Amino acid sequence: MSLESPAKRPSHQQPKTHPRTRPEPPRPTPSYPSAFSASVPRQLPAAVPYFSGREADLKALTQLAEQSAGQGGAVAVSAIGGTAGVGKSALVLHWGQQAADRFPDGQLYVNLRGFDPTGVPLETAAALRGFLGALGVPQAHLPVGLEEQAALYRSMLTGRRMLIVLDNARDPEQVRPLLPASAGILVLVTSRERLTGLVEADGARPLTVDLLGPEESRELLERRLGPERLAAEPEAVAQLVELCEGLPLALNIAAARASAYPDFPLSALAQRLRDARSRLSTLDMREATASVRAVISWSYQALSGPAARMFRLLGVHPGPDVTASAAADLADLPPDQTLAILDELARAHLVAEHVPGRYAFHNDLLRAYAAEQAGARSRDHQNDNDNERRSALMRMLEHYLSRARSAGRLLEPVSDADTPASDDSADAHAHPDPDPDAEYFADADSARAWLTAEYQVLLACVNQAAESGFDAYAWQLPLVFANFLGREDLWHDLADTLAVGVRATERLGDRPGQILAHRLRGLTVAGIGAYAEGYRHFSRAMELARAAGDQQAQGEIHLSIAWTLGQQGRYRRALHHGWRALGRYRAAGHRPGQAWSLDTIGLYHCRLGKARTGLPYSERAMEMLRASDTRAGEAAIFNTLGLIHTQLQRHGKAIDCLVEALARFRKAGDRYTQSTALIRLGDAQHGSGDREGARASWSEALEILESMQHPKAQLVRARLDRDRDRAERPAPGDSARADAEV
Repeated sequence: MSLESPAKRPSHQQPKTHPRTRPEPPRPTPSYPSAFSASVPRQLPAAVPYFSGREADLKALTQLAEQSAGQGGAVAVSAIGGTAGVGKSALVLHWGQQAADRFPDGQLYVNLRGFDPTGVPLETAAALRGFLGALGVPQAHLPVGLEEQAALYRSMLTGRRMLIVLDNARDPEQVRPLLPASAGILVLVTSRERLTGLVEADGARPLTVDLLGPEESRELLERRLGPERLAAEPEAVAQLVELCEGLPLALNIAAARASAYPDFPLSALAQRLRDARSRLSTLDMREATASVRAVISWSYQALSGPAARMFRLLGVHPGPDVTASAAADLADLPPDQTLAILDELARAHLVAEHVPGRYAFHNDLLRAYAAEQAGARSRDHQNDNDNERRSALMRMLEHYLSRARSAGRLLEPVSDADTPASDDSADAHAHPDPDPDAEYFADADSARAWLTAEYQVLLACVNQAAESGFDAYAWQLPLVFANFLGREDLWHDLADTLAVGVRATERLGDRPGQILAHRLRGLTVAGIGAYAEGYRHFSRAMELARAAGDQQAQGEIHLSIAWTLGQQGRYRRALHHGWRALGRYRAAGHRPGQAWSLDTIGLYHCRLGKARTGLPYSERAMEMLRASDTRAGEAAIFNTLGLIHTQLQRHGKAIDCLVEALARFRKAGDRYTQSTALIRLGDAQHGSGDREGARASWSEALEILESMQHPKAQLVRARLDRDRDRAERPAPGDSARADAEV
């Protein structure tokens, strides 16, 4: 290659060194409106195939377009958000192609690559240059600075009727220079971020794209696979819809897999998706835009370090949702920092604050990815990260155990027998809750509200603890919220979680824990009518208690057996076990237990028609209980005394006792026992001649039982019907016989 001599250069390349050389005249300013009018851009990409549903969202966009056409002084902007793979871009492109005729001056489109696999968002200046070029401005005539380019861009759009789509935006700062200033322009901005800055400062209207419903999901599969294939396997289709959780990306990938193997049954695909460990791999077509894992990863990689750590740790939490307080303990962070991190995750549409103060993953695919990331980091840094994961799990379990215990103390004082014991021979996690006496709630109402909100989480934590080897938590957690589940008539949930607890105590070899867990499991399964299984658990608990020489535990077991026999109407045997419980409690010197045993003896004498014989036992029970400085069981004794006095026709005394019982049951939030007290109160009122008061009490009891879908509601309904049909006073004994049924 030779160098060209200066003499041979073209004249326009010669150096301008002559002192008389005049500067070049300025370039003429082009007429931008005429340049614009010569170019009508149609940049909108093709709509995605197999679009399904979204009727409400499409209608909202149409209404926004109509408003933008009629506005006198402002541009219409919509910030369209949603989680990864939910179909934000698909919605905009589908609507944009349908509504193209509304925008005679064209459409501008740019992918801002805010959450791109490369991790490099498109520079706003580059997007502006592209738009100006599409509007007919030559590169040579572009101003130098971003502000000048944005001003020119706004000028070019004045008086025009256009659609501008800013797809996949990273944040408001990337978008603002691309917003026009004149009316008649509709701007649609999609982002995985919740663009609150555009809403608050720029007047954008938020639109969140939700997951598809079951019918919309089925419609999408039908469009891709055909109605015949879906009709052939309706159960498998229902499973696919459920497992893809309404995420269009997941549904499209599942349909693509099914299309690739037309001879394979859909049930085989559903089976692969059912396994949580392989679900993300199944929804991966080895392409960046056809992989749920890859698409989620783009949002994850855009997080700050603390937010990414919180996201991973939330994958450790069993769900279904988490409070900011629990998340703070999980991550071992102060509350204010935790709230800021959760807000970042919510802005990224990775979690949602679905009710005030409670956060959840948008879907289980996000949860699976978070758990996968936690596991992947543990494999990369085995010791450090596995220790962090287990430490986080233990902090979470301590959070729930300590608060459940505090709530239980407020709702119902417990006896020594109800306090979980620890075995010093157990593992390092056998002593959970370093501050067992900590109080977290101001009163019983706040404690009850917490348990109501958290009981699903508590159930999940029991299973999580057992699966992760934290057996001390796996058996102690069910005990501290067992009373709440029983009061709410959630017997089947209680039976399942106590079964986990029983197995955990056996693995630990914790004998006191085994006795207590078997006894409560026996009570619970008896409560749902599985009496034979209940007696087997009582037998095992008694065997362990006798081997340990634990008289107090034996007394507890005899009382549990007495209650179960009473549910079956076997009152003589129940009375026998009441006496045996009294003997064991006396041997242990446990005065509250003696009081409960005496009340049991009084109750079953009454059930056998010997109310006069039973009265002294229940009266003595109340005296002993109050002398023992505990209130546990006081409501039950008042309830028994009310029944006894009703049988003895002492209706005034019965009403007084039952009003006291009802007040205590209400304070504890025990709905079922409220219903029994109300039924007995109605009986006493009816016996005293107060038919109106009786019907009010029975009606309230019926309302409680019906809300619980309790089968005994029909007995109370029959009582009301019987009273309505008979104007005369019922014969003596009618109320007592009916109460025995209830």
